[in-house]
Order: sequence, then C-alpha cells, then structure tokens
Amino acid sequence: MTEQWRPILDWEELYEVSNLGRVRSLDRIVKGRYGHDKLIYGRVLKPSPATSGRLQVCLRAGVRKKNEL
Repeated sequence: MTEQWRPILDWEELYEVSNLGRVRSLDRIVKGRYGHDKLIYGRVLKPSPATSGRLQVCLRAGVRKKNEL
C-alpha cells in the first residue's frame, strides 16, 4: 500500500495526515531571532499516549516565546 498524504482541515499550510494515520509537519519559512528568514524542515510527528490510552499528536500554530524573569 502506498502512503498518501492529505492536508488537515484548517491546518492546510502546516500539517498533513496520511491514509496510514501518520501526521507530518510541512516545510515552512519563519522569522529568525535577528529578523532573517529561516527554513524549518517538516517531519513526521511522534505520537504520545493520552490519558485515555489513545495516541495523540499536538498541532500548534504560532511562536513559542521565551519567558522573561
């Protein structure tokens, strides 16, 4: 069976899901620390067990910010 990838509804620019149940992020360009563009390569996401026992992946859009003390 050939793995086929389709975009995830409302996440089309960031993630895809396959007919085998795997989820991957897509290549994208983000602003680097000093304002320059940086290429982030996509990868297959590793699922982790939820409290219900099912496997889950976390999708996120946006920027992680460093906490200031």
